[in-house]
Amino acid sequence: MASFWQLTCAWGMACVVKGFDKIILFDTGGDGSVLLSNMRKMDIAPEDIEIVFLSHIHGDHTGGLWKFLEVNPGVTVYLPSSFPEDYKHGIKEKGAKFVEVERPV
Repeated sequence: MASFWQLTCAWGMACVVKGFDKIILFDTGGDGSVLLSNMRKMDIAPEDIEIVFLSHIHGDHTGGLWKFLEVNPGVTVYLPSSFPEDYKHGIKEKGAKFVEVERPV
């Protein structure tokens, strides 16, 4: 596994959470190439992620989603119901499912 200093730094937020039952990607950072590269360096297979949770629609939190979905379209994406319809449609076009969140889960 890579040390912190071997990772590529970029503007954005992405966090992998390994739970007892599922592996979650919380936000996708601003750049999908950086996200996927850092995941590889940390020995995290994008295909193992089952859930993506997007906190809000700023590019530094959602910019990596499209590149991520090219590698793993089988995830379920949880997102606030306030996201635009064309964004939700784009998720479905990539082959993923989405769940609109209106309250904390």
